[in-house]
Amino acid sequence: IHPASLVKSSQHSEHLMQMINLRMSDSIVDYIVDQVTYAVEMAMEASVPSETRGLRSAHRRRSAFAKFVMRVIQRSRTPMPAILVALVYIDRTIPDMSLSSRDWVLEAVFVAAVMLAYKYVSDYPFANSDWAHCTGLFDLQVVNRVEREFLSIVGFNLRVSESDILLH
Repeated sequence: IHPASLVKSSQHSEHLMQMINLRMSDSIVDYIVDQVTYAVEMAMEASVPSETRGLRSAHRRRSAFAKFVMRVIQRSRTPMPAILVALVYIDRTIPDMSLSSRDWVLEAVFVAAVMLAYKYVSDYPFANSDWAHCTGLFDLQVVNRVEREFLSIVGFNLRVSESDILLH
């Protein structure tokens, strides 16, 4: 809830207020990883990663992606409200996302969602060049491209309701 909001926090769901005040933890990162992985698997009409790439490979990939998620969140100092909004955006991609490549797709979907969510909830959002730096993986052109593609997938609909967030 924005500090300048005209809606009193007492008028919001108690559960939402608890969610907003959560501190980043391994369990939250695991939840983010699960949500992004599910959205990408649905887009690629893939089965569980362990069936397609072997259990060890899937575990290593998941571990590397979890470290990436934590690194981007820490470097960008993404607040919990932006994380919650990003989860809503990730859900919105499921019906319409189609992917042609697996290369860095988890990272691209996550970065696009968290970057747009941060821009949506923040009075002073980072520039895309800052996000490129936070990833340590993508250059500015890639960040710009994944932002445009993600916006197209969600139909440029960035509005989020309390009930959208409470689904998580």
